[in-house]
Amino acid sequence: MNTNSIFIDLHCHPSMKPFYSSKVHSEKKNIWDFVPESKVCNKLPKFFKKQLGEMIRHSQVNLDNCLEGNLKVLFISLYPIERGWFKERKLPDFLIDDDHILNSAVCSSGLDKDVIADIRKTINEDREINYFNELVGEYHYINSVQAKSNDNNKQFVIVNNFDEIKDILDNPDDKRIIMVVTIEGGHSLCKFDDYDDLKSTPFRKVDKRKFNDFDIYRKIYTEHIDIIKGKKDYDIEVDGNKQSVNFQHTPF
Repeated sequence: MNTNSIFIDLHCHPSMKPFYSSKVHSEKKNIWDFVPESKVCNKLPKFFKKQLGEMIRHSQVNLDNCLEGNLKVLFISLYPIERGWFKERKLPDFLIDDDHILNSAVCSSGLDKDVIADIRKTINEDREINYFNELVGEYHYINSVQAKSNDNNKQFVIVNNFDEIKDILDNPDDKRIIMVVTIEGGHSLCKFDDYDDLKSTPFRKVDKRKFNDFDIYRKIYTEHIDIIKGKKDYDIEVDGNKQSVNFQHTPF
């Protein structure tokens, strides 16, 4: 297996921007296309622009870029967006404007405005925060037609083991990009009643048996681990319809 001329990325998010590019599955961008900086960045007050600094706000690891850079093996991280990123801090009153906060979040993340507005509603309206549901949704997305390129000559494949990687790399005619699924953050396997429940649940209450919450979260995590191991299906809503998802690729 000759790997002298290829690059491997051990942690990247090629699916994050396209998965969160629309609330409607059929309207999501694919993993290949470049996602430019949002136009709302131009609408931000100078204070917000200064806070964002020189942050890169366009997509960097879309698969067209990967092809160009000879990035052949990607350990792609599924990552439900942590709600704390969208909880405004203590700011002067004239800056705490819904449009400013929302546009700042859209600009810095590159995600869809309606998606972020809905995320902020889960905080402000005390809705359930189900990170695991989003994790399954992102996994479903990367396996769906929506993630694929319209060009049949550009393809990716999700693998389960090293032998599958080796078979592809040993074949010089196989131009597919190789993906290994991973997960970022223990929160990805959890859910909370609301944002206050999330904030009042420090890790020690989940990790130590002496706390009453230990058994509650052990049950949640155990059930969700069984699902990502492919032992049982999990139902999500996709454009108003129930979709049963089975993990064919246990995260690394």
